[in-house]
Order: sequence, then C-alpha cells, then structure tokens
Amino acid sequence: MSEFENRVIISKDGRRITQQLKEEAKEAAQSWSSLTLSKNLSRLLGSYKYRIPHINDEKLVGVLPRDEWLEEAGTDCKPAIFYCTWYGAGDKVNLEFIKTQLKAIKEYQLSIDNFIIDAGWATRPGDWLSVDKKKFPNGLKEATQLLEEAGIEPWIWWGLYNVDKKSELVKKHPDWLVKNEKTKKPISFGYLSAGLFPPHYFVDPRIAAVKDYFKEVRGKLKEWGFKGVKVDFLTDLFLIPGMDKQKANDLIHEDLKNFKNDGFKVLACGCPFSAAVGVTDFFRITNDSGVPEKVVFPKRTNNEKNRPFFKEINRQLVGGVVRGIDRGELTKKIGIIPDPDMIYFENIYKGDVKRLIRTQKRTIDNRGCLTIGGNLSRLNPNQIESLKNLEGQFRQEQAMRARITKFLQSLVNQ
Repeated sequence: MSEFENRVIISKDGRRITQQLKEEAKEAAQSWSSLTLSKNLSRLLGSYKYRIPHINDEKLVGVLPRDEWLEEAGTDCKPAIFYCTWYGAGDKVNLEFIKTQLKAIKEYQLSIDNFIIDAGWATRPGDWLSVDKKKFPNGLKEATQLLEEAGIEPWIWWGLYNVDKKSELVKKHPDWLVKNEKTKKPISFGYLSAGLFPPHYFVDPRIAAVKDYFKEVRGKLKEWGFKGVKVDFLTDLFLIPGMDKQKANDLIHEDLKNFKNDGFKVLACGCPFSAAVGVTDFFRITNDSGVPEKVVFPKRTNNEKNRPFFKEINRQLVGGVVRGIDRGELTKKIGIIPDPDMIYFENIYKGDVKRLIRTQKRTIDNRGCLTIGGNLSRLNPNQIESLKNLEGQFRQEQAMRARITKFLQSLVNQ
C-alpha cells in the first residue's frame, strides 16, 4: 500500500482527497459509464456490440488518476449554459444553421454562454486543418465572429484521434495510424453492426509527428477564434493492441493538458473520468440524450411513419442520461463541473422531455451546466417557456453561489 493510500491530500483549491474519493474516481471510470443498452433498444438496433469501454470494462477497472492530478485538481470555470449543434443538425451543421440558431436565441431572449459547433465542420475527420467550404464558404472565423457579436463564447468539437478512411491524412501519413500487430493494417473502429457511424481509423499519439499535428490544429482553432473545445472519442486509445491501460490514460491526460496550456477551456466527452482530473473544466457524465436522425437514418428523415421508431430509441437514451447524473456529486468533489448532455424537444415523448428537465434541474442544483440542443427555431411557445424556466433557475443558482462566495471572502478578509 502506497503512502498516498494512507493519507489525506488537500488539493490546491482546498478539497480533501481521501482514499474513499480515490476509490470513487476508480469506480466512475469514464463519461459513458451509464450507457448499458436495454433489451428493448438492442431489439430496435439489432446486433449491437458497443466498442467503447464502459463501466466495469476490464480495460478501465483499476485505472486511477495519478496523485499529482488529484492534488492539482480544480477549475476556474463556472457552470455555464451550453448550446450544442449536434442534435439539431448532426454532422450537417453549416453557417446558415448557426445563423438560424442565433436568430432564435435573440428572438426568445435566451441567455447562452457557450455555443458548440459540433461534428461536421471539417472536410473529413482527420483532416482537421481543412474546413468544409460547402458548409462554411468563408471558413470558421466568420462563424466565431457572429457568435462573439451575439455575446456568446465560440466552442468547437474535435474528435481528436478519429480519422476517416478516405481522408487526406490516410493518403499522406499512413504511418501515423494505429495498426494491427499481425496484419500491419490500420485498425478500424466504429459502430459497425448498428450502422450508426462509418468506421474510422485512428492516429497514434505516441508518434512525435502526430503530437506536432495536434499542436498545429490547436493553433489553427485559436486563430479561428475558438475559446473552448469539446474533445471527443478519447476512449480510442484503450483500443490500441497491447496498450497498457494506465499508459492510455496518461496519454489522454497529456493531450487534455495541452489544450489547457494553450489557453482553451475544455469539455471532455467520451473520456475516462480519471484522465480528465485536473485538466478539464467540464466533464460529460452521460450518454447522448438522443440520436440525430439525419445522421443515423438519412433515408428515413422527415418520414412521419418512422417517428415512433426514433422516439423509442431516444426514450432508451434518455434513460441513460437519467442514470448517469448520479455521478454529478463526484465530479463536483474532484474539481470538474458535470455536464449531463442536452435538453431537446424533437422526436421525443413528452414524458421523456419531463425526465430530461428533471435531470437538468438536478444538475443545476449540483453545480452543473444547463445544456441545450435541437433546432431552436422550431420551438413552440410552451417549449420556449420550459427553456426560459430552466435558464431562470440556472441564473438564480449562479447568483446565490456568487453571494455565498462573496460572503466567505469577506470573512477571510476581516
């Protein structure tokens, strides 16, 4: 038993890091730990083998934050109201969609802190220096300027290790890809049996040239005007053959730390919990709350006969969000602000909307974020009222915490 296991650590921000908390961090594992598919959802999707580590996965059990991460753990970021384009646009996000959301935000007088441009902005995953000109004719800087003019902080999604098989990166740098030790061919990962997303390769961050490439992309994101990054699919490293699980965790932590060192705020998504400690401002603790139908089943889009199908899938996913929020208290203790995913209104049963709203309220009470998705321009008056009520509760909680902090500081200064 190490010295660490026999003592209590006081972190820089004054929290007590005990052996019990260390064990809780071990149990938490990673952000999608709540996603255990029900039999009903399995029947809907057919043969479905989740290929991302989840709670109790042998790849993750026993992976712990290092002592120094716990001691440094903490964040200067306050809970925020996020809007994310994923559920409303999927990977079809473009400048016009962003303009539409900004118009709705202004019309409804919604108070959004951070706006995430999610997947779909690059020409292909892996080619992160190349913006899709069909979606953003003048590049992403035009989008960030529009957001800043609206008083909203621009954020962007980056599936750090993901590489599309048809990308330019595969053609130019095949040596960067993780390969099968026997066949020497690139390893493919994805949701193949369910057909949810096309299979991808992934790059090996142990390679110096890959590290340099990541640094170049971070520089470009800053040049484009982004203040924060939603970093996704970090669990890829646990799929590398022969990779020591603690080494994989260390590499993810290092990459997250590089974002912080470059001045970005960070939302860790699809990330082992312990890797995020000390270097993440926001941490997603649940699975997706819904599936963008345009991404998953484009041929079924706008077909009313398929609405019950989507609603049933989303019901199962909402259940995962509700279960996942139970980890919110742990994220607060460790110095990371929880983010339970989003609230949306399309292709979802009214009862499930109510469940998401209750979950968001619980997160707000637990010093978490309010996260919104969907196409805001399609909201009806009742839905707008629901969002504004959540927003009001969030701001009220913020104001109360600010008063408490000010009072405690006054006592210290006496």
